[in-house]
Amino acid sequence: MITCARIVFCLFLSIVVSDSYCFGQLDWVVKVGPTNSSLRGLHAIDRDTAWACGSEGTILRYRDATLPNSVCERFTIAGMEKSEFRSIHAWDGMSCIVATAGQPAAIFKTIDGGATWKTVYTSDNKASFYNGMKFWNASQGVVFGDPISSELEILITADAGESWKRLSPDNSPQVTQGEAGFAASNSSMLLHKDDLWVGLGGREGDARLVVCQDFRERAFANKSLRWSATELNQIQSSPTRGVFSLAAMGTSMVAVGGDYKEMDNQRGTIAFREQDLSWKVPAEQSVGGFRSCVVFAERHKRWIATGPTGSDMAESLHRWNPLSTVGFHVLHVAKDGSVWAAGSGGRVGRLVEQ
Repeated sequence: MITCARIVFCLFLSIVVSDSYCFGQLDWVVKVGPTNSSLRGLHAIDRDTAWACGSEGTILRYRDATLPNSVCERFTIAGMEKSEFRSIHAWDGMSCIVATAGQPAAIFKTIDGGATWKTVYTSDNKASFYNGMKFWNASQGVVFGDPISSELEILITADAGESWKRLSPDNSPQVTQGEAGFAASNSSMLLHKDDLWVGLGGREGDARLVVCQDFRERAFANKSLRWSATELNQIQSSPTRGVFSLAAMGTSMVAVGGDYKEMDNQRGTIAFREQDLSWKVPAEQSVGGFRSCVVFAERHKRWIATGPTGSDMAESLHRWNPLSTVGFHVLHVAKDGSVWAAGSGGRVGRLVEQ
């Protein structure tokens, strides 16, 4: 077992953001934590508890978030203090799993609330770079990474992350020269029904989505996989542009992104499809610039997108409205419907009804 190099217990301040937000009766409650780390991974358990991870080897657990003085604990894994953790999944307040973005490429799991962390997977390939981690259920999960040779690296687990297997190149999606994923928010991979979707960028031209239908059924039964690709001419691709996040609800699907070096540029930042399955852009009002994450908040019946320059909200995908000028990198919706956000400077937010 790997023990934590450091655990910091901290009471931190809650601030209701009201001066920059006006959409119905919802507000972000922003929490300033015990770190300046850029938080890119987030998994909310409920309205009281969430895990987050990011730069400088930071892993955080928030508890009692509804109290005026919430508790935040910071964990670091010995030897990984300089690593980037951008992929995360949590089962509850005690069990959590994280993956690095970059070298060393590794996955770690705790079942005792962060007191100890076990290495459950390592890659000795210098090209390994993990962009996202998602689970269908308590046992079956997927990690996707940048290409090795010309295929994306795909790992699967059937035992709640205790062990991982890399798919063979024949069963992995092929990409073009320069094409890869983005690890901005642990959400450029989408598990929708039994299908697996990945949003890409990096190459010059249009952004692409690759999809494997019936992935869960076939991959965990060791069957051959069939991948297909869709070009999104609504979102351009380059080394700094592409699809950064995917979300779905019913027959609707949304892709957001843009150019992270031109954050205020609203062109090429969103595409969506509905029942007719054709991709389009909002006809009335779009998101306010580069967006790194999008979710559907069932409790509020609204889509929410965020990026470093602010957040947007939509009841209809054809029209988006500003939510807040407070920026985040990542969003997550808990099973109880609570909407959490995390971003730079150790900032975490939760959407509340006033």
